[in-house]
Amino acid sequence: MTINVYPNYKYSEIEWIGKIPIDWEIKKLKYLGEVITGLTYSPEDVVDESEGCLVLRSSNIKDGVITYTDNVYVDMDIPEKLLTRKKDILICSRNGSRKLIGKSALIDQKSAGLTFGAFTTVFRSSHSEFLAYVFQSPLFKFQIGSCLTSTINQLTVGNLNSLQIPFPPYDVQKSIVDFLKEKTDKIDRLLMYKEKLIKLLEEKRRVMITEAVTKGLQPNVKMKDSNVEWVGKIPEHWEIKKIKYILQSTKGSIKTGPFGSELTNRDMEASDVKVYNQRTVLDQNFEKGEYYISNEKFNELKAFEVKPLDLLITTRGTIGKVAIVPKDVEKGILHPCLIRMQVNQSMVNLSYLEYIFNDTDLIKEQIYLLSNATTIEVIYSETLKNISIAIPNTIQEQNQIVEYLNRETFKIDQIINQVKLQVPKLKEYRQSLIYEAVTGKIDVQNIEIEA
Repeated sequence: MTINVYPNYKYSEIEWIGKIPIDWEIKKLKYLGEVITGLTYSPEDVVDESEGCLVLRSSNIKDGVITYTDNVYVDMDIPEKLLTRKKDILICSRNGSRKLIGKSALIDQKSAGLTFGAFTTVFRSSHSEFLAYVFQSPLFKFQIGSCLTSTINQLTVGNLNSLQIPFPPYDVQKSIVDFLKEKTDKIDRLLMYKEKLIKLLEEKRRVMITEAVTKGLQPNVKMKDSNVEWVGKIPEHWEIKKIKYILQSTKGSIKTGPFGSELTNRDMEASDVKVYNQRTVLDQNFEKGEYYISNEKFNELKAFEVKPLDLLITTRGTIGKVAIVPKDVEKGILHPCLIRMQVNQSMVNLSYLEYIFNDTDLIKEQIYLLSNATTIEVIYSETLKNISIAIPNTIQEQNQIVEYLNRETFKIDQIINQVKLQVPKLKEYRQSLIYEAVTGKIDVQNIEIEA
């Protein structure tokens, strides 16, 4: 695409806008449309889908479009003004996360005739197609940021009305809208392809690992029933073992972190001995850490010490993830949200176990089954001990499987990482293109749009 600029520019007299094309103006939004604050409703007004009107909220705005997840419906007399119209712009004006304030979406035919909640605002204008791109640009987000303070965490009517934008003649607006629609649609389709590719690669990785740790690497090996619902058939020479039978035969080979009363937040404000927590496991990082206890407290809780080649398991939130404690680990203890397992390594390769826990659903499905529940808030050591896993009866075969998975997952992970790196670059390019067009940095009227 050849970059064209306008023939003549003038200074906008606004430092953060700079120069604009000579026939453009600087306009406050209050002169371009109407700001309408959303509907206030109470929990008593919320009804089932069949009984009420859908309320669009900030959670319904995603990547510049209206989505329909986590919907809320109300049964109220709603003023005509608070029903959305096609080409309204819905804006998140208040949110617990400040960075989400200002996200917006253009109302289409499907989302017209609905209402919108008090934490959102509608901007109603005859220039909305052009303004929808302005609202997605860094220019808009920059101005919003200057409106938010430690005491004001919302985009008020006054804030919106006072925002200033470069405003072109109508024919230029139309050219910009046509140009950006064509370009951003292409970028959005490419982004969807990239995100779909990432999911497919991640699923391929998961299936490959699950197959390897339940079926092995030999395609024609004789199979037998494992008698475990979530494992299915396994090679005839493999065994099904419960976790409790692969632990070291020492006291404390499976240990839940100390109770909250034994290790309080105040205890973790010292600076001598590290406390390893959920973040340690999820990030696979034993060097970071913000919680420490005193040497005196460590001596009191020495039974919870973390040692090299222990397996640490998350028990709350993201449950059932593991990390192998490195050989050079800094002295530390378990956080209450972790379980420590000390595995008999003459029976099981630790990395083989790590793949089962972190990269398959085999553990989580059994936790749900043993707990007779569809959601679990916490794992207990008794439940964990009774989880069954399929194990080749020789360490040599386990090692072969680990080596194979290390090699093959490395290849897939490299591709996934390359694709993931492309996603923010595409999003950045999209933002840059919108900004350049709506601020007059590029003249799109004479640009030929590729097919």
